[in-house]
Amino acid sequence: MLSPDISPIIPLAEALRCSKAGRKAAGLARLLDGGYQVPEGFVISADCYRAHLWASGARNLAVEATEAEERVQIRNAILSTDLPADVWQAILDAYNRLFQKEGSRVAVRASAIECGRQQLHFPGAYETFLNVSNAETLQAAIKRIWASTWGGKAAAYRNALLNRFHSSEQLPISDGTISSSGQNTTLRPSNRTEPAMAIIVQKMIEADMSGTAVTVNTITGDPNKVSISIYSAENLLQPQHCEYDLRTCRILGNVDVPDAVAMVAEKAVLIESLFGDPVEIEWLIKDDQLWLIQAHQLTDLPKFFPIVSPAKKLDFAQWRRVCEQPVSHFSRSLFANTYCTNVLLAQGYVYIPNHSKQNEQSSIKEVSATRKLVLDWQQKAVPKLRSRINALSTNKACRIDHVRLVSSLKQAAGVVRSVTKWLVDLHLESLRFQEILRNVVNDNWETAEADSVYATLMSGMLDASVMCEAQIQDFAIRAAVARDTGKIEDDRWREAFAREIAVFINATGYSYRNFGELFDLATWKSWQENPDQVFQMIYDAGNRRDEQMLITREIAEQSSAMQAASRIFESLNRRKRKRFQQVLALARDLAKEYKEAESMHALACTAMRSILAELCERLVQSSIIREKGDVFCLTLDEILSLPSNPDELNSNSLAATIAHRKHELWLERRLTPPEMLQISLG
Repeated sequence: MLSPDISPIIPLAEALRCSKAGRKAAGLARLLDGGYQVPEGFVISADCYRAHLWASGARNLAVEATEAEERVQIRNAILSTDLPADVWQAILDAYNRLFQKEGSRVAVRASAIECGRQQLHFPGAYETFLNVSNAETLQAAIKRIWASTWGGKAAAYRNALLNRFHSSEQLPISDGTISSSGQNTTLRPSNRTEPAMAIIVQKMIEADMSGTAVTVNTITGDPNKVSISIYSAENLLQPQHCEYDLRTCRILGNVDVPDAVAMVAEKAVLIESLFGDPVEIEWLIKDDQLWLIQAHQLTDLPKFFPIVSPAKKLDFAQWRRVCEQPVSHFSRSLFANTYCTNVLLAQGYVYIPNHSKQNEQSSIKEVSATRKLVLDWQQKAVPKLRSRINALSTNKACRIDHVRLVSSLKQAAGVVRSVTKWLVDLHLESLRFQEILRNVVNDNWETAEADSVYATLMSGMLDASVMCEAQIQDFAIRAAVARDTGKIEDDRWREAFAREIAVFINATGYSYRNFGELFDLATWKSWQENPDQVFQMIYDAGNRRDEQMLITREIAEQSSAMQAASRIFESLNRRKRKRFQQVLALARDLAKEYKEAESMHALACTAMRSILAELCERLVQSSIIREKGDVFCLTLDEILSLPSNPDELNSNSLAATIAHRKHELWLERRLTPPEMLQISLG
């Protein structure tokens, strides 16, 4: 008998808890929640199975059952015992409601809870019954499915699972709830080892065709090929197999398949967003309507990322990925030039040379070369680039004609490319000399203390990012004081304060939130475009009024860094002292100059976005492009060649190019980019 607190029947749309309804039912509930068509039905909860197991007298045997003879005893007990009266009455009531509403025939399918591991898939292990047309047959089907929990196939899957557990000592298991993304939670293995079974009862649909679809090639891991099997109503034993290529949106090969297969492939890919992973679905088509009868996520797939030989000569063999998503076609065209050898684009993802820890020493020649890099940046590059950025920033884009606007965009691209090359060079050298400095510290202290000493040595730098944060903190303090004293009600004070913030915004442009933003102008808006970002930061800083002033803190840390450097210097012999001073000075200078380059890069990109914004406005007004964001689907050269007069343009061709690029970007996002790339230089 079931406890009064337990619901034996769960409406299919509410069956999200795997521990009650099983993984298959939870997947169907997720599909219903996503608006997909699923045959109407209900779920017989796993508590009904457990109640029947107790009633059959096989409960204690099920806890420890490992041998085939014990499993036979459990199956026989399940099959030979009538369902508990309250359990059967609840099932019968739900069946009669479905019977009255939908007709006489139902499909009865297993929805297993295997050792708490709801995301594991045991294909073919459990029985399924179709065209069940009366209560007597329904009860027999239910007991047969419950008994199949202890069948040979299910036992074989469990044994394989245990072998995996013993070899890895960890297994993905769920707490029994499907999250909002459709994924189960991964936990350590639980003590619960007894399987259980929920059952799905659904309206039967006489399908014109049916089959499966897998949104990834499970052999290669290619996520842009959907594998589809098709069973026709006339031939249920010999399915057709085909692959739908998401790149071309066509069936691969010379295969004659129904037109509906394309719809199946597209729906399967859309369903991925519900589960957060590639999926396998089972589907039916009746009168041109698609019905789904199963969906589950696929894990442990091969990683797929085809490498295309770079078009330019590379100086580095190992590359590190710096962005989470593929960058826009406009941004990648900025770095496609042959001279930009420190940025690599692979399938739309940006990679930069990997800092190698093998080079732990710095020769006199290397120190001199790096010192020259810093001096060239400070004395030659910075003045020249700052002058070019100022010229771009003061040029009012809205007041110039199309020819000059396009010319300004070309100039801005040159500045961005130049700053990017300097920025990456400084970044790589900064990482290298920080590692060399860390090694010097490690040679003189134990690891725990060495980390603290190193952090102190690299602290207290009044770089561009610190000064930016300090200015925001100053604005926040002044705004808070004005609010407390009532001065904020003074219109003249507010106007003057707003002008100061505007000057700061124009002088700063933007502050990157992550390294990847440096390489894609399409992923952010400058502070000039969206000043609310700055006001939000000022507001947030105002809520942290108890914090120490940044400038005060940095000056104190600077003093601590000098003291730490002095202690290290005194502990070294004369030969090592000079090297330590050189390495420390370069490590700090490189870190500071990198931040200066990052700040200058943000200003250059802000100027470019300002020019692009004006150009986009004109292109949209001229109906050359549909929306402003479309410009990032074009390359720099394509934008530079766009006419100001829409009559001179083949708009259909441009629209097709933009649509193709959006599709290409979507395909690239489906790939699994490695953190590191190894490129042959031969």
